Amino acid sequence: MSSLLATLPTPPRLGRPPRADAIDTMSVTLSWDAWGTYPEDEGDGPVIAYNVYDLESLSVVASLAMSSTQTVYTAIISSLTPDTLYRFYIKVEGPNGEGPPSSFVEVTTLPLTTQPQPTTKPTTTQSPSTSTTNPPTTKPSTPPNVQTTMKTTTSAVMVPDTNTPVVDMTTSAGEMSTSFDGDGIPGGITTKAMTQGMYPLL
Repeated sequence: MSSLLATLPTPPRLGRPPRADAIDTMSVTLSWDAWGTYPEDEGDGPVIAYNVYDLESLSVVASLAMSSTQTVYTAIISSLTPDTLYRFYIKVEGPNGEGPPSSFVEVTTLPLTTQPQPTTKPTTTQSPSTSTTNPPTTKPSTPPNVQTTMKTTTSAVMVPDTNTPVVDMTTSAGEMSTSFDGDGIPGGITTKAMTQGMYPLL
């Protein structure tokens, strides 16, 4: 009985965890070397298949059949959730079923990236500068002050040897005094006219 149990093969086991070769938002690419490549590999062959498990759900997410000519296996695990941590391990299937699980690999899928919005530069509207030039202030000229004085003096005198009275009329006319109040204009102008005559008294 004991000799019969000793002859039963031990299910194979991979001594190393799978590798994460590529990580995307919703998929992961795993790879591993064929059983028997490393001294850490355990159990007995032959190998029938390699089953990839998700540690959280304990479900098979990929299964690859063994190939005698293949030394490296690759599996793409899809339909994953972005920005989520996953742990994957492999069970090697032999004639007597699956062997113990390998060590697991931790993978975090990439987060979804938001498409960048086109950058719009703020439009700056510059109002045209308005330059207002006030015309020079011109002080209105003040009309000249005109002052006219006319003075007439009349007197009656007797002309000698004629006994004819005459009028002695002295007229001071056009005595004009003019001044200008404008800036920078000199002082007043004065004009004086004198008329004097002897006229007979009728």
